[in-house]
Amino acid sequence: MTTLTSSEIAHRQAETRSTTAESIAQAEEHAFEAWKQLAYDCLVQCAQEHDEFTSDEVWLALEAHDTTTHEPAAMGPIFLRGAREGIIVNTKRHRKRSVYSKRHHELTLWASLIRDGAPSEHAKRAALADRAVKAAKWIEGDAHPTEANRAALADVLRQAAEMLRAAQ
Repeated sequence: MTTLTSSEIAHRQAETRSTTAESIAQAEEHAFEAWKQLAYDCLVQCAQEHDEFTSDEVWLALEAHDTTTHEPAAMGPIFLRGAREGIIVNTKRHRKRSVYSKRHHELTLWASLIRDGAPSEHAKRAALADRAVKAAKWIEGDAHPTEANRAALADVLRQAAEMLRAAQ
């Protein structure tokens, strides 16, 4: 059994985060624009109708539109967009998968921030603060950021600056 130093562990964690960010960006890039917009619309619809939900409910809503994608992994970026825009927040809880999920044993359970209408400024700030904390943790542990990670970090900083300007 090999024992890793704390710097080796941090390096491996950074590599994993980097690979994950690249995979997410690639999945989003390869999905059709029309499908991505429809999937996002279905996510918003689910957030308006449910206090909590998983990607299963969004896939079910998409079925009503008789549409599909060659890149099912692109659903992940749809949820990340919803979180960035203050529509949903990750509950850190999971639900068993159903017929819609082929890749994961458990699905992330998301909470709606718009069940009673548009996202509040508080919900938007909370979602942005959560992203900023994740970005700070990433910066601390990643000595060699990828272009996708740099872009994600720049997006968080841009949104934070816009929100601060609007609050003045």
